[in-house]
Amino acid sequence: MENLFAHIDKLYDRKLNIRNKPPGAMLWDPIISNKIVMRNFQKKNRNLDSVFIYLSNFCEKNCKDCTSTHSSQKQFLTLTNIKRIALDFEKLKTKYVVIAGGDPFTNKESINIIEFLLSLKINISVNTSSPIKANILRWLRKRIVKLQFLVESHEDLLNIKKNLEECKKYDIPTGLIVSLTNNCDIPYIRTIIEFSVKENVKQITFTKLPACCFHNSRQLKIINWKEYMRISKYLLQIRTKVKEKYNLHITSNDALWKGCGAALVSCAIMPNGDVYPCEYLPIKGGNINNKSLLQIWNSKIFDNLSNLSLKGSCGNCKYNIFCRGCRAVSLYLYNRIDMEDPTCWVSKIKKQKN
Repeated sequence: MENLFAHIDKLYDRKLNIRNKPPGAMLWDPIISNKIVMRNFQKKNRNLDSVFIYLSNFCEKNCKDCTSTHSSQKQFLTLTNIKRIALDFEKLKTKYVVIAGGDPFTNKESINIIEFLLSLKINISVNTSSPIKANILRWLRKRIVKLQFLVESHEDLLNIKKNLEECKKYDIPTGLIVSLTNNCDIPYIRTIIEFSVKENVKQITFTKLPACCFHNSRQLKIINWKEYMRISKYLLQIRTKVKEKYNLHITSNDALWKGCGAALVSCAIMPNGDVYPCEYLPIKGGNINNKSLLQIWNSKIFDNLSNLSLKGSCGNCKYNIFCRGCRAVSLYLYNRIDMEDPTCWVSKIKKQKN
């Protein structure tokens, strides 16, 4: 257990001195976006480092808990929408864009949108919940784009296996975003790692939330803090060895490891144009059809979200300067975004020690 706290303390020290550190200094350093760092702790100059752009609310998986599956209206962002928000990228110092869905390629303009963003010298990654058609993969092989497949179950691994084989043939960098909400035992994680090594996957990002943000929050399964602590300890033990032996990065999007960037360094633009601080935080800051991205980012709503005064154990935690806990879990459970994150094991262990 002491190793876990030593790990977090080291991360905490690095965060405090981040201005004097190179971007790659972060312990949980993802291959897909390894230069997104929390530079704005003092909240004096909030740069929008990364934008998650959801081109479509639709995919063909028809998950039972998906809100878009049961929606009668398919929604898509257009190239015109993207060009409009891109006007503010330079002012906001945006460097990274994650294209996502559903399945972003159900948007007929997806190829043109990616081509346009690449022309801006923006770092692009694509997250998808569905297998990608062969003709799109052939197109992607000549572009500097990383692919990340969303994984909710072992069945999803089987569905993307052929895609990963093609990506390996075309030398397209790939990653997995693996949700632990349905299965968080260590044998399952080992299966994910073994599969990734075999299929030449370059990064695995484990998440305690559903891999797809269109999951119905009313059906959300919250991972138990003891289980999550056990998983964190296991990942910490193996990540260096896996990286050295297989060149496979193991990371987590948990706030404790990489910081919560919602409204601080990142935001999400949904298929209908609504802008959220995070794809899992449905607090509308505005809509790009009515306001510029710059206006929304500098709005009072987003400013307040970046300056939250946290309650409970998160408010009393020394790590909250960069962590802030998962605000989405707080909202789902307490209908408030400033409450403690009940999935965090740090405060629980501290209480037990005292």
